[in-house]
Amino acid sequence: MAPTSFKSNHPNVSKKTVENVCALLKDYNETFGSVARAVNLSPTETQTIFDEHVQIKRHPFSKAVCIDEIYFSKKENSDHNKFICIFIDFKNGLILDILKSRHKGYLKSYFYKVRNEEDLSKVMYVSMDMNDTYREVAQQFFPNAKICSDRFHVLKNINEELDGIRRNLLKEYSKNKKSDEYYLLKHRYKLLTKNSANVKADDYSYNRHFKMSYSSHQLLEELLKIDKNLKLAYELKESYLGFLDIDPSTTSEDELRGILEATIAEYAFSGLEGFKKLGETFRNWKQEIINSFSEFDGRLISNGPIEGRNKYLKIILKLGNGYTNFKRYRNRAMYVLNKFETYSEEVLDIENVRNSGNLRGTYKSKK
Repeated sequence: MAPTSFKSNHPNVSKKTVENVCALLKDYNETFGSVARAVNLSPTETQTIFDEHVQIKRHPFSKAVCIDEIYFSKKENSDHNKFICIFIDFKNGLILDILKSRHKGYLKSYFYKVRNEEDLSKVMYVSMDMNDTYREVAQQFFPNAKICSDRFHVLKNINEELDGIRRNLLKEYSKNKKSDEYYLLKHRYKLLTKNSANVKADDYSYNRHFKMSYSSHQLLEELLKIDKNLKLAYELKESYLGFLDIDPSTTSEDELRGILEATIAEYAFSGLEGFKKLGETFRNWKQEIINSFSEFDGRLISNGPIEGRNKYLKIILKLGNGYTNFKRYRNRAMYVLNKFETYSEEVLDIENVRNSGNLRGTYKSKK
């Protein structure tokens, strides 16, 4: 074909088709296969067009950064690199970068390069779950940042311990599935994870099991009567919720530390093995938990923005039935979830995206 202004570098594919492919792939619900069917191309050619026109560069680190990870693929990465690491701007939810590994050595190598390109001392807050690797890396490369433990991740760990006690009790009562205990533990367990302030005492409704009207508060009371350890675990959960409800504007850091130490002591002397371990973890992360009461842009620091993004990152991965090419997934995720990310009209070097395959070994031809 003679070169024209409307023809792309692909045989029999117009520039308008390339634009359509890039525009359709901006929707997280679309896959390379669905877009290929819409524009009458093969999925492979659709992937190639995407790779040639969408290659997203990392964004500079902001003043407040969230760090988290999601499960990616056991096929793409080695055993200790099954999880990919995500950095997000706490203020606006912008994905700053996605890394193919959360391994300490890989993260440090990445930040050594980043430090040569920008001043990381401007970062004021780093929010993370209680991951020792993330904390060590943040302490080394963000010298002026307050490291904040995600307050809701801590609560998630507590609820998991509480639910573990419930599940063990459920096994004990599973022999008689018509019992009140089994019914409550099986069907009303969500009341245990609710904040007691949100459990209503006036929402009466007819209960088919008990054959009479019960409120949520009454059902919770019946649940807690089943076992003393279950009740104790619930009270320990409520104790930490009370700590989270403290207003940092009217409470000094020393007061916060004193209340947290009292909570840790409760956990340590509870007699429940799981909560003892949680108490040790809280002691190890005491300063980071206190730092989580810091505010930025009028909001308490947490991993809330990154949890919302994680949902869509997982959907993109699921709809694509997994990705064997991490770089392609990274470009697709940042292209879709960063609102103002766009494609390049010029053709980019596709070798930056393609996987490097293994060299073919020697073989003998059959004659």
